[in-house]
This record gives sequence, C-alpha cells and structure tokens, in this order.
Amino acid sequence: WSNKFQFPDLISDQRRILRSKIVEKCSIRSNLLLLELEFLKILSRDLEANDDLGEWPSFSTIELLTRFAGYQEKFIFDFETENQDFQMAIINESQKCLCNFVFQYENARDFC
Repeated sequence: WSNKFQFPDLISDQRRILRSKIVEKCSIRSNLLLLELEFLKILSRDLEANDDLGEWPSFSTIELLTRFAGYQEKFIFDFETENQDFQMAIINESQKCLCNFVFQYENARDFC
C-alpha cells in the first residue's frame, strides 16, 4: 500500500488521545462529519499505531463506522441535510475507514 502514513513525532499516548477525540466527536449531527471521517481514514493508515495498540480500533469505532457505512434507509433519512451527494460521501468514507482497519488491524478483523 502506497498510502500508509507515519506520525513519528506523536508518542503513543498522544496518538491514543488524538484517535479517541476524533471518534468521540464523530456524530451524524456534526457538520464536520465528513472531515472527521477523512481524518480518521488517515489515522487508520498509521504504521506506528501497530506498536502501541491492543485496543485500536475499539469496538465502538468499528460499530460507529459500520453504522455510517451501512446503506440503510433509516440512516440515510436521519441526515439533517437532503444532499444525497453528501450522504454518499459519508457512506464512502466510512467504508474506506473500515477497509483500512480490517486490512491493518487484527482486532478489527475479529470484530467483523
């Protein structure tokens, strides 16, 4: 994979805090949801994360992304916006995050 990233200046505690804050803020009610998911996608490619993780990604992260990625009518109509392009972008970014997690992390595969 050519799109793997490293954040060498972040120590494991900082990395953990950053990830938990992003997941905590991801909400269907957030105007920044797409940006949060794009950032989470970048974090999901962090090669250094494998060294300090047993708990990443957490079950709640996988569950959240699965909810966003699942193409369910109720979920789609729960969006505050009527913009279908935005809705599809949310679904696509969530699916990309899930793919990254499943590819890179054994515990994500176990959850699935």
